[in-house]
Amino acid sequence: MITSVEVYQLRPPNPPIYHVHLRPKKDVQLIYQEPDFRLTRLWLIAVPPEKTEPGYGCVLGELWEPMNLQREARRILFDEGYALDPADFEPAQQEFHEISQTEYDQPTLGSLRRALVALKDLWRPSHLYAPPGNDAFMQFLYKAEGLLGYDRRTPIYELKKWFPFFQSPDNRLDGVAPVLYEDRDYNEQLIDSLMDQRRDNQPLFIVPQDLDSWWTRKLQNARRAAGLGLCWMQIQDMVSVAREYRLSDGYEWTPRESEESEERQELLQERLDAYRWWADEEPTPVRLPLYDDV
Repeated sequence: MITSVEVYQLRPPNPPIYHVHLRPKKDVQLIYQEPDFRLTRLWLIAVPPEKTEPGYGCVLGELWEPMNLQREARRILFDEGYALDPADFEPAQQEFHEISQTEYDQPTLGSLRRALVALKDLWRPSHLYAPPGNDAFMQFLYKAEGLLGYDRRTPIYELKKWFPFFQSPDNRLDGVAPVLYEDRDYNEQLIDSLMDQRRDNQPLFIVPQDLDSWWTRKLQNARRAAGLGLCWMQIQDMVSVAREYRLSDGYEWTPRESEESEERQELLQERLDAYRWWADEEPTPVRLPLYDDV
């Protein structure tokens, strides 16, 4: 997992764009650093164990682009996990968080649960999506502490011990849900097609070379999860929403003085027209001096 990442989301009146910082500077506030990526969507995808393969989770992001055309967006598989990897931790941390090589080599659903919470804590995705038609797996996800919430009776110390990247009890997903549709054959073709298509000399679907489950172990569950997320992003198209996005400088938006003056002018005109109507006089336009006129 990428353990040195910071993600924050601009909220309205700014567009809800995710700013992703990989290995950010510690001595400079994030708001003053240029993000490595701007995203319209950031999701966590999870699939259950299948045959001899473990359950798998990944973080899928959709790049924000200033476009009006309904064309295919570029997407990135940022991170993945099926268990906490001891290689990501110092020996003292492994002991404190109870992370073992045995569990990593022989992962279970419990291992997947900790990996999903870790990915959630690190990347702050909005939702988790899973395949349809598996009620048992969905119950497992709904009840996984750390995804949708925490037991408030659990001391913070215990949460930090069990969840290595724990930040706050309020850091939770907006929702966990199955997608409504999965065609695994189409999703496989979709992956290959997007990886072959290029824009600005980059594929439309980017998978970094350091993702071991994808490139080295070649897990089919990794492709299943990616295809599931790609297809659902394609179905839930964001172009109509993204057209309204504007980049922010990080400061809270306030109306220009000229906009405020125009509002006051319209209100005064309405009142003046009403007075003249009662006096049986012809309406007369009124204009206040605006800030831009000075």
